[in-house]
Amino acid sequence: MSYDLRGLVKQVLDTVPASDPAIIAGEVLRLIPADKFQDALIITLPNYVRVAIHEQRADSSAKLRQARANASQLVGSGAGGRGSVPRFLSAKIADVWQAMQAIRDERIQGLNGWVRRGAATVDDLLFAATYRETQAAKNAAVAAELRSQAAAIQAAGVRCLQDMSDADQARVFGLAA
Repeated sequence: MSYDLRGLVKQVLDTVPASDPAIIAGEVLRLIPADKFQDALIITLPNYVRVAIHEQRADSSAKLRQARANASQLVGSGAGGRGSVPRFLSAKIADVWQAMQAIRDERIQGLNGWVRRGAATVDDLLFAATYRETQAAKNAAVAAELRSQAAAIQAAGVRCLQDMSDADQARVFGLAA
């Protein structure tokens, strides 16, 4: 792929004062030559698909948790003797199995690429878990940094970072000696 979409996005980021990704994307779209639309889609669609996979995974996990909770609330509620199971319990157990199948069908980033969770090896699952833990640690570090910046703004008694003195901003960003 020879089209430099990333370069175009960086160019727009350097020239457009807007912060809203939708506005920035609109400007990028305006600047993509018509004969490069397919190249741009080939570059960008994998990220969009990853988001859809993430949403599907979250939905499947939530459905399984709910189905398990519903089924576990019914266990032991049979009116008859030993082995008696209420008729509606089988439907709830079917919900659990259906949710489990959805999770087995989920796609995860494994050691050697994308795989369905049901076909994932131990190495795939450990790779995915380590990746998630790394991402979580990075997110936690950014969250801590943002909280620190918010505290610095409050302490300085200003509205936003750019209203702070240059020396205070340098301290906030860890640039002061």
